[in-house]
Amino acid sequence: GISVNQKPPVVKAQDFSKLSYKIQKSKAAASSKGKAKPAKEYKFKAAIAEHDLQRKVSNVIKYLGKGHTCKIIVMANGFTRRKNQNALVETVDKVKEMVGENGSLGSALKMNEDQSYATMILLPKNS
Repeated sequence: GISVNQKPPVVKAQDFSKLSYKIQKSKAAASSKGKAKPAKEYKFKAAIAEHDLQRKVSNVIKYLGKGHTCKIIVMANGFTRRKNQNALVETVDKVKEMVGENGSLGSALKMNEDQSYATMILLPKNS
């Protein structure tokens, strides 16, 4: 590097490969700090059995405990919607209730127009 503001100007002789290695390492360190953890997606059917729901929610809680974000997707087919119009909302409410204090709601519940698909984001409790 050159210090132009010094009197007389000072020049430091460096090995170019060593300098480029330092720059590469500092860029890698800066970029690794800014990376977000990937969101884990969990898909539920609206007519899911209670035991299956408990098993999946326990996996969600485990993943939230590691500090990751979880995306919950609940799907209802036509038969389920005809049988119980609130099945989608009921399943989402069960998931929220079971997760409880282990996670916080990151985004509001989003549904499509015909209420066959709903998504929500759960964040770890420390964020």
